[in-house]
Amino acid sequence: MAFILFDANNFYVSAELVLKPQYANHPVVVIGSNDGCVISRSQQAKDIGIKMGEPAHFVRNRQELWPHNVKFFSANFPLYGDMSARMVSVIASMVPALTQYSVDEVFARCPGMSPAQLDTLSSEVRHKVLQWTGLPIGAGIGLTPTLAKVASYLGKRVLRTGACSILADDQRLPALEATPIAEVWGIGPAFAEKLVGLGITNALQLANAPVGLIASNFPIGVRRTQAELQGHVSIDIAEPDVPRQMINVSRTFGQSLSCERDLAAAIVSFASAASEKLNRQQSVCGVIRVYLRPVSTSYVRSAATTVSLPVRTRDPRILASASVQASMRIFRQGVSYAKAGISLMDIIEPSSMPQQSLFESHDVDGCRVATLIASINDRFGRGSLAVARSLASDKWKPRADMLSGSSTTDISNLPVVF
Repeated sequence: MAFILFDANNFYVSAELVLKPQYANHPVVVIGSNDGCVISRSQQAKDIGIKMGEPAHFVRNRQELWPHNVKFFSANFPLYGDMSARMVSVIASMVPALTQYSVDEVFARCPGMSPAQLDTLSSEVRHKVLQWTGLPIGAGIGLTPTLAKVASYLGKRVLRTGACSILADDQRLPALEATPIAEVWGIGPAFAEKLVGLGITNALQLANAPVGLIASNFPIGVRRTQAELQGHVSIDIAEPDVPRQMINVSRTFGQSLSCERDLAAAIVSFASAASEKLNRQQSVCGVIRVYLRPVSTSYVRSAATTVSLPVRTRDPRILASASVQASMRIFRQGVSYAKAGISLMDIIEPSSMPQQSLFESHDVDGCRVATLIASINDRFGRGSLAVARSLASDKWKPRADMLSGSSTTDISNLPVVF
């Protein structure tokens, strides 16, 4: 068995450049919620010293960057989700089996293939994804998912070839030695610091470390990573997603809110988004927690309240109504709020629920409504059918002054070609 990790290069920026190719040779950054911090950078942006997580206004005010004419894009997550789906669809048509690990990463499982066949397959997939979607992707080939991650790191960051294979020992051992311990998949900053304290500074040293030393100082996950670096598959990337036990939706507002009407519109939108996530995993909830955070200059502290639903549901209408009622309990006139959020708790699958009454253990009709709304929005676009109160105000929406279009998901926004 061998694994290929296909990883899109600077994914958010690459997705933007598919629609804006005129900026392909410019420093380009994507900035996150409320146009706050840098969350993706083109290679040109990295080369001139723009850091991940750097506040956008800091980048704009750095005089040494002015001659480079840095291009900013507000995060456009519907676009990124659509481009990710297109990328995965192309890869799925070419590989024996795959697991999508994240929005920009896909593991392909390739049993019974020779090194030459794997190299050819990875090259063909990269070419076809670029040709069909416009997204440049890298490929890392290894005997385990962790080794495929190491190969991907080397191909992008060290060799700068975009692809790397470390199947044979004469490839694997030098590759592990060239990989800093902090770059190993599954080794976070705290574990990396502790490993360095034990004299383990690269992936090869971790692979060769005494098993007892690792087992006595770290949780089982690090031991599995060690086994993977040795060439033994110990991580099941095909494990199904576990349903969430809590669902949170929160936002920092684009401007402070002091009006009940504006705040209610935000809360209803959050409840609808939470219902969508709940419907996706076919679960229902019985408890909602709502919190409000005033602006930093306010004399009022953050407040939260929890309400129990009379029957478990995922109906966005019921969740919205209960959430608004809860928020009004803690809302204070004359106070400006900077952020709000809701949490769905007591989440369970209907099939595993005990019968709590003579008739129904959960809101059957409400669940059908939630599924119907989701199917309509999937077909005609998010927001095509919404709880009416969410449309009463959009003052809460985060800033996105440099948002690109939705030409891949909305036919009315198709580019015009002259």
